[in-house]
Amino acid sequence: MINNQIVRNYALALFSNASGNDVEDKVFEQITSIDQLMQDNPKIKSIMLSPVLAYEEKARVVALIEKVVSIESIVKKFLLTLIKHFRMSILSKVVLVYSQLLNKKKNIKMVKITSARILDAKEKEWITNYLENDLEKKVVIDYSDDRSIIGGLIVQYDSIIRDYSILGTLHKIGETMKNTRINWNIG
Repeated sequence: MINNQIVRNYALALFSNASGNDVEDKVFEQITSIDQLMQDNPKIKSIMLSPVLAYEEKARVVALIEKVVSIESIVKKFLLTLIKHFRMSILSKVVLVYSQLLNKKKNIKMVKITSARILDAKEKEWITNYLENDLEKKVVIDYSDDRSIIGGLIVQYDSIIRDYSILGTLHKIGETMKNTRINWNIG
């Protein structure tokens, strides 16, 4: 099991190098593409994750990737470092942490919205404007629908969940009723 701090350290190092060269977005696109390439191609993935193959063999794969897809020298050095330290398996997690660092630098908040139905463009625009004003950041919203919440919305970002759904309200009422003692003495 890979420690999350190890993933964070690698992502921070890559982000720091990319920031120093002003290529954060380019590096993000490239590591995302390479990670996707590994996910889509089991043969490449097995080569890159193989504990048996030598560093040189894996470095040749990186060189082939570099020929097919133009990559920054920072990305190439990063991949070779992952290979050298037998950490290629953390690339997907590094991509995720890197994207969080990039969004933080750009003052972007990732938000997940679950609604009881598919929202139209005007509703999405209103929600975006409301959240950007409330959070004082640009927001990128991932919308999904779930009929089981009956109505309303569930808004999630960072570790915060704002449940404005009918189902959530019913659960809160139910919990309140369970915890409330009513004195039925009349008269």
